[in-house]
Amino acid sequence: MIGGIFVVLYKFLFIDYFNENYVNEFLEIGLHPTSKLLKELFLGLCTTFNPFIHIANPAGGIINYAIYGIGFFNILLMIYLFVRYKLSDTEFFFIFVSIVGIVCSYFIQYFYSVNPIDYRLMAPFSFPVWLVYFRKLFLIFNVKVYAIGFLSLLSGLAFTWLSKGNYLENRKEMKQFLQSENLDKVPLQFYLEDTEDLEYIQVAELISTVNPNITLSFKPKDTLQKTTLTRYKVLQKMKIDKNKYQ
Repeated sequence: MIGGIFVVLYKFLFIDYFNENYVNEFLEIGLHPTSKLLKELFLGLCTTFNPFIHIANPAGGIINYAIYGIGFFNILLMIYLFVRYKLSDTEFFFIFVSIVGIVCSYFIQYFYSVNPIDYRLMAPFSFPVWLVYFRKLFLIFNVKVYAIGFLSLLSGLAFTWLSKGNYLENRKEMKQFLQSENLDKVPLQFYLEDTEDLEYIQVAELISTVNPNITLSFKPKDTLQKTTLTRYKVLQKMKIDKNKYQ
């Protein structure tokens, strides 16, 4: 109830103060089909509750079956433990708050454009569940449960090491390229067709480490200007050291 009152006051006292047309401009009923949202919810829950890897490979592949499979099995184990070992009032409150947060995050997608549900959005709501889950596991397995935390940190370190890029060398190459084109100290634009294309975004991010005065452009006509760079223009004159594990 307090949360509902806060939302109403936030809308009338804050949002309307800056933009009275916010609701009409940004809310749109039926933004995504249910079939798509349910699939994203399932995959998001599986990565969120995978204790070792919280992100799937965007390119797909057999490794994703393992990532989703471990997460799904862990969810089933959670449900079993919460049913088998009765929850205290405090534990029930933790689980209830988490489920409400996840459900609200799902339904808001029907009329508000947000990123697909994944670990980044679920992390705050999954945290109380993890607390209760590990408490139940600790009551059964005692200190052996710490092995899960250790393996989780180990897998994170392994993937971080595997996905490392030669950042300093790439930045050095980019600096030389911009200086040779006299573009290191002037306002730049970087042309994109779609912000979802990570390879293009990575080039723009690399440019910004040398010349932070850069903005994104989505107008093809801007590419005729010398100060508007594209991925093709950049890679014609320099090579970026890529890592297949990124």
